[in-house]
Amino acid sequence: ITYYIFFILYNILHYIDEKKVAAEGMIHDWGEGITGDWPTGSPSYKSYFEEDIRKVVKKAEQKALETILSDLKMELPELSEEERKLLQFSDLYARIIETIELKQKGYTHRWVMQMFEVQLDLMNDFDYDFIPELKRLTQDLFDRGYLDNIYLMKATRK
Repeated sequence: ITYYIFFILYNILHYIDEKKVAAEGMIHDWGEGITGDWPTGSPSYKSYFEEDIRKVVKKAEQKALETILSDLKMELPELSEEERKLLQFSDLYARIIETIELKQKGYTHRWVMQMFEVQLDLMNDFDYDFIPELKRLTQDLFDRGYLDNIYLMKATRK
């Protein structure tokens, strides 16, 4: 999801190197693909472990990524500060979409609402002009509880 969100935003913000960020976007989560995408930074998750689990998981992710890159004879591209910031925002918004999908699937635990609220609040760390409107639309989407799938809608079958 991060990769797709990045390209949507790229069409708005043309000041970045598309190829570099596309490469980074594709390989950005490869380590998580092997170790799993765990909320290791959350206090409730950390409370189950006696050691710094975030550090352990990040180390495993880094080792997995290094192995993959070595096998493919690839290197991570060097991103500018603005490119890295856009990728970080895209990753954050991907987590928000994943939270909405959890709600859509019927998960009604208080944690889903808390996760959504925390992630939505983290959008304030970015200074893009579109943030206030995106936050409003995202809140509306979460309140509605489902994502439209244009590929399954009747109007697309014409």
